[in-house]
Amino acid sequence: MDPGMKLYRLVKLYDQVIEELRVQDGYNDYKTVHTYPVITGVLCNVKAHAATIYTRNCYELLCKEMSFESMYVVKGEKQKQGGVDEPVYYWLQDVERDNTWYIVIRHDAHEMMYCSCMKLESAGFPCRHMFAVMKYANMKRIPNGCILRRWTIGAMENVCLDEDSIVA
Repeated sequence: MDPGMKLYRLVKLYDQVIEELRVQDGYNDYKTVHTYPVITGVLCNVKAHAATIYTRNCYELLCKEMSFESMYVVKGEKQKQGGVDEPVYYWLQDVERDNTWYIVIRHDAHEMMYCSCMKLESAGFPCRHMFAVMKYANMKRIPNGCILRRWTIGAMENVCLDEDSIVA
């Protein structure tokens, strides 16, 4: 855009960009609903679970994050003596950097995981360290507490697009 652009030209460009975004969004929705990804590699059960929950774009981001799980090794695991409802602590070491460690806490009673990198809290997706623990613990699915609704297929089900449908 240049400062000398006419207003009608700016509006026309704006409409073109919005239309391209709508077409891309429609294609992504179609791809999510009518196709199923080819699942390969490690964590196949977790990937299959993610494919049924997340939109296709979010699923691809998760798979990219899962591809880095092999860079971390679980060096320790500890659960308090209280019983099965207690969280399990895992210490992970970075394979490339020996002095880099992460702590992942898995709490099965709450179906939740926490990581010291805090990617789940900041980005809304499980991190590679959590996937390394899922692989180590032989988990078959992502815990419900690690799935934010805004990234899922059903995120737009309750969205109100017009003022008439809002209930006071």
